[in-house]
Amino acid sequence: MNGQDKGLVLLKDQPLAMHLYRQIESLSDDILINANRNHAIYQQLLPACQIISDQWPDFKGPLAGIHSALLHAKHDYVLIIPCDLLILPKDCISQLWQAMQKQHSKVAYASFNRQALYPLCLLHCSLRDSLEQVLASGRHAVRHWLFEQQAAVAEFAVDNILPLNLNTPDDVALAEQCYASEISNFSNHFDSGVKQ
Repeated sequence: MNGQDKGLVLLKDQPLAMHLYRQIESLSDDILINANRNHAIYQQLLPACQIISDQWPDFKGPLAGIHSALLHAKHDYVLIIPCDLLILPKDCISQLWQAMQKQHSKVAYASFNRQALYPLCLLHCSLRDSLEQVLASGRHAVRHWLFEQQAAVAEFAVDNILPLNLNTPDDVALAEQCYASEISNFSNHFDSGVKQ
């Protein structure tokens, strides 16, 4: 993203973090935003959220953010969502939970049309120690850590042309082009469920 803070990248004149927040605000009374810069901007943009940072001195990627969430969460289970995910399926939590129960795992991640999105995961806070050990050993890959935990997989079928998540300015441009026409067609994918 050319050095931009991804959560503050604009899509349809609003930061990505705001697009996501509108989908999840009814899901929990404990919404955390992991950010290592621009705390004041996030706090002003989303005052109902708690802004947290990585506990490690240098940037170690999404795994460090997950670790930070487990440190600050007030509930036993935490749903991790990448800030650039455009559509959160309305049954996301229940499908991740069912996958965990079926495979007797403490963590499950999402796969969209058989494309894994490892940072979209539901996990138990007891995995915090395992995360600390992995990060301390210098390993930072979410995928590898999930495999070590024998993570369950929740499969989702999403029939839209929006990018799954936004990793480049070109992805944002594509989302801008198709967002207005596509998003109305897939509003039934949004989760407006009760708090967990």
